[in-house]
Amino acid sequence: MKMNPLMFNKLLTKLGVCGSWRFMDMLGLDEEDLSSVPIPCGTVILRFLLTEQHELFREEEGELVFGGLTVFFLRNKVVNSCGTVALLHYHGDSPVKKLDETYWMTPLNKAAHLEMNQATREAYYDVAAQGQCRVEADHVNFHLTTFVKVNRILYELDPRMEGPVNHGDTQDNSFIWDAARVCQEFVERVEGEVHFSALFTKAAQL
Repeated sequence: MKMNPLMFNKLLTKLGVCGSWRFMDMLGLDEEDLSSVPIPCGTVILRFLLTEQHELFREEEGELVFGGLTVFFLRNKVVNSCGTVALLHYHGDSPVKKLDETYWMTPLNKAAHLEMNQATREAYYDVAAQGQCRVEADHVNFHLTTFVKVNRILYELDPRMEGPVNHGDTQDNSFIWDAARVCQEFVERVEGEVHFSALFTKAAQL
Protein backbone atom coordinates (compact mmCIF):
# COMPACT_ATOMS: atom_id res chain seq x y z
CA MET A 1 0.00 0.00 0.00
CA LYS A 2 1.41 3.39 -0.99
CA MET A 3 1.12 6.74 0.74
CA ASN A 4 -1.36 9.20 -0.68
CA PRO A 5 0.33 12.52 -1.63
CA LEU A 6 -3.05 14.22 -2.11
CA MET A 7 -3.96 13.53 1.51
CA PHE A 8 -0.59 14.79 2.74
CA ASN A 9 -0.97 17.98 0.69
CA LYS A 10 -4.38 18.58 2.23
CA LEU A 11 -2.92 18.18 5.70
CA LEU A 12 -0.02 20.53 4.88
CA THR A 13 -2.58 23.24 4.25
CA LYS A 14 -4.24 22.50 7.58
CA LEU A 15 -0.88 22.87 9.29
CA GLY A 16 -0.34 26.30 7.74
CA VAL A 17 2.08 25.66 4.86
CA CYS A 18 -0.58 27.13 2.54
CA GLY A 19 0.31 25.28 -0.63
CA SER A 20 3.80 26.72 -1.13
CA TRP A 21 5.19 23.16 -1.14
CA ARG A 22 3.48 19.95 -2.13
CA PHE A 23 4.10 16.24 -1.84
CA MET A 24 4.72 14.02 -4.85
CA ASP A 25 5.25 10.28 -5.23
CA MET A 26 8.88 9.18 -5.47
CA LEU A 27 8.80 6.65 -8.28
CA GLY A 28 11.93 4.79 -7.22
CA LEU A 29 15.45 5.04 -5.87
CA ASP A 30 17.45 4.46 -9.06
CA GLU A 31 19.25 7.14 -11.05
CA GLU A 32 16.57 7.59 -13.69
CA ASP A 33 13.80 8.10 -11.13
CA LEU A 34 15.84 10.48 -8.98
CA SER A 35 16.94 12.60 -11.93
CA SER A 36 13.30 13.56 -12.50
CA VAL A 37 12.89 15.03 -8.98
CA PRO A 38 12.94 18.87 -9.12
CA ILE A 39 15.59 20.75 -7.16
CA PRO A 40 15.26 22.05 -4.51
CA CYS A 41 13.53 19.13 -2.82
CA GLY A 42 12.24 20.02 0.63
CA THR A 43 11.96 16.65 2.34
CA VAL A 44 11.60 12.90 1.82
CA ILE A 45 9.21 10.69 3.80
CA LEU A 46 9.84 6.94 3.69
CA ARG A 47 7.19 4.37 4.55
CA PHE A 48 8.61 0.99 5.53
CA LEU A 49 7.86 -2.20 7.37
CA LEU A 50 9.01 -2.54 10.97
CA THR A 51 10.97 -5.77 11.16
CA GLU A 52 13.26 -7.51 13.59
CA GLN A 53 16.24 -6.66 11.37
CA HIS A 54 15.30 -2.98 11.49
CA GLU A 55 14.96 -2.97 15.28
CA LEU A 56 18.36 -4.60 15.73
CA PHE A 57 19.95 -2.05 13.42
CA ARG A 58 18.34 0.85 15.29
CA GLU A 59 19.90 -0.36 18.53
CA GLU A 60 23.34 -0.16 16.91
CA GLU A 61 22.58 3.23 15.32
CA GLY A 62 22.02 5.00 18.64
CA GLU A 63 25.46 6.61 18.53
CA LEU A 64 24.42 8.64 15.46
CA VAL A 65 21.58 10.37 17.34
CA PHE A 66 22.03 14.13 17.56
CA GLY A 67 20.87 15.65 20.84
CA GLY A 68 20.94 19.35 20.03
CA LEU A 69 18.07 21.76 19.44
CA THR A 70 19.06 22.83 15.90
CA VAL A 71 16.55 20.36 14.43
CA PHE A 72 12.83 20.31 15.23
CA PHE A 73 12.15 16.82 16.58
CA LEU A 74 9.40 15.20 18.63
CA ARG A 75 8.75 11.73 19.92
CA ASN A 76 5.75 9.61 18.97
CA LYS A 77 3.41 9.22 21.95
CA VAL A 78 0.15 8.28 20.21
CA VAL A 79 -0.64 5.00 18.43
CA ASN A 80 -1.10 5.39 14.66
CA SER A 81 0.27 8.95 14.70
CA CYS A 82 3.49 8.51 12.67
CA GLY A 83 1.91 10.15 9.59
CA THR A 84 1.03 13.27 11.55
CA VAL A 85 4.45 13.33 13.21
CA ALA A 86 6.14 13.01 9.80
CA LEU A 87 4.23 16.08 8.61
CA LEU A 88 5.11 18.01 11.77
CA HIS A 89 8.78 17.10 11.32
CA TYR A 90 8.66 18.44 7.78
CA HIS A 91 6.65 21.50 8.83
CA GLY A 92 8.88 22.29 11.82
CA ASP A 93 12.07 22.13 9.76
CA SER A 94 10.68 23.60 6.54
CA PRO A 95 11.86 26.94 5.11
CA VAL A 96 8.26 28.16 5.29
CA LYS A 97 7.49 28.22 8.99
CA LYS A 98 8.78 26.79 12.25
CA LEU A 99 6.54 25.68 15.11
CA ASP A 100 7.88 28.50 17.28
CA GLU A 101 5.79 27.81 20.38
CA THR A 102 7.33 24.34 20.80
CA TYR A 103 10.68 24.68 19.07
CA TRP A 104 12.84 24.80 22.21
CA MET A 105 10.93 22.13 24.14
CA THR A 106 12.26 18.60 24.63
CA PRO A 107 10.99 15.98 22.12
CA LEU A 108 8.59 14.48 24.68
CA ASN A 109 7.31 17.89 25.79
CA LYS A 110 6.75 18.86 22.15
CA ALA A 111 4.64 15.74 21.67
CA ALA A 112 2.59 16.43 24.83
CA HIS A 113 2.03 20.06 23.85
CA LEU A 114 1.04 19.30 20.27
CA GLU A 115 -1.46 16.68 21.42
CA MET A 116 -3.46 19.61 22.81
CA ASN A 117 -3.30 21.63 19.57
CA GLN A 118 -6.60 21.57 17.64
CA ALA A 119 -5.06 21.68 14.15
CA THR A 120 -2.66 18.90 15.09
CA ARG A 121 -5.47 16.73 16.47
CA GLU A 122 -7.50 17.24 13.28
CA ALA A 123 -4.47 16.29 11.18
CA TYR A 124 -3.92 13.20 13.34
CA TYR A 125 -7.51 12.00 12.93
CA ASP A 126 -7.38 12.55 9.16
CA VAL A 127 -4.16 10.54 8.81
CA ALA A 128 -5.36 7.80 11.16
CA ALA A 129 -8.63 7.51 9.22
CA GLN A 130 -6.63 6.92 6.03
CA GLY A 131 -4.71 4.10 7.74
CA GLN A 132 -1.25 5.34 6.80
CA CYS A 133 0.35 3.89 9.94
CA ARG A 134 -2.13 1.40 11.31
CA VAL A 135 -1.31 -2.19 12.10
CA GLU A 136 -2.81 -4.26 9.30
CA ALA A 137 -5.14 -7.23 9.79
CA ASP A 138 -2.21 -9.64 9.41
CA HIS A 139 -0.21 -7.67 12.03
CA VAL A 140 2.05 -6.07 9.41
CA ASN A 141 3.19 -2.84 11.04
CA PHE A 142 4.25 0.10 8.86
CA HIS A 143 6.08 3.22 9.99
CA LEU A 144 7.15 6.58 8.54
CA THR A 145 10.47 8.38 8.90
CA THR A 146 11.33 11.84 7.57
CA PHE A 147 14.53 13.16 5.96
CA VAL A 148 15.34 16.88 6.05
CA LYS A 149 18.31 19.17 5.38
CA VAL A 150 19.21 21.52 8.24
CA ASN A 151 22.41 23.58 8.19
CA ARG A 152 23.79 21.44 5.34
CA ILE A 153 23.33 18.21 7.30
CA LEU A 154 21.02 15.33 6.29
CA TYR A 155 18.93 14.36 9.29
CA GLU A 156 16.54 11.45 9.65
CA LEU A 157 13.64 12.16 11.99
CA ASP A 158 12.19 8.90 13.29
CA PRO A 159 9.83 9.56 16.22
CA ARG A 160 10.66 6.15 17.69
CA MET A 161 14.27 7.25 18.19
CA GLU A 162 15.63 9.42 21.02
CA GLY A 163 16.54 12.23 18.62
CA PRO A 164 17.47 13.11 15.01
CA VAL A 165 19.91 10.77 13.24
CA ASN A 166 22.83 12.56 11.55
CA HIS A 167 23.55 11.05 8.11
CA GLY A 168 26.30 13.47 7.11
CA ASP A 169 26.74 16.49 4.86
CA THR A 170 24.30 17.37 2.09
CA GLN A 171 23.48 20.30 -0.23
CA ASP A 172 20.36 21.47 -2.05
CA ASN A 173 21.52 19.86 -5.30
CA SER A 174 22.44 16.55 -3.65
CA PHE A 175 19.78 16.21 -0.95
CA ILE A 176 17.46 13.91 -2.92
CA TRP A 177 20.38 11.64 -3.82
CA ASP A 178 21.70 11.56 -0.27
CA ALA A 179 18.26 10.83 1.22
CA ALA A 180 17.66 8.13 -1.40
CA ARG A 181 20.98 6.51 -0.48
CA VAL A 182 19.81 6.11 3.13
CA CYS A 183 16.40 4.88 1.94
CA GLN A 184 18.17 2.26 -0.18
CA GLU A 185 19.95 1.06 2.96
CA PHE A 186 16.51 0.41 4.51
CA VAL A 187 15.61 -1.70 1.49
CA GLU A 188 18.85 -3.67 1.53
CA ARG A 189 18.58 -4.51 5.24
CA VAL A 190 15.48 -6.65 4.65
CA GLU A 191 16.15 -9.03 1.76
CA GLY A 192 13.08 -9.73 -0.34
CA GLU A 193 10.90 -7.09 1.34
CA VAL A 194 8.94 -4.95 -1.13
CA HIS A 195 6.70 -2.89 1.19
CA PHE A 196 8.47 0.44 0.72
CA SER A 197 7.17 3.72 -0.65
CA ALA A 198 8.30 7.35 -0.45
CA LEU A 199 7.15 10.91 -1.01
CA PHE A 200 9.12 14.09 -1.61
CA THR A 201 8.17 17.76 -1.47
CA LYS A 202 8.77 20.28 -4.21
CA ALA A 203 7.99 23.97 -4.50
CA ALA A 204 4.43 24.31 -5.82
CA GLN A 205 5.43 26.70 -8.63
CA LEU A 206 7.89 24.16 -10.14
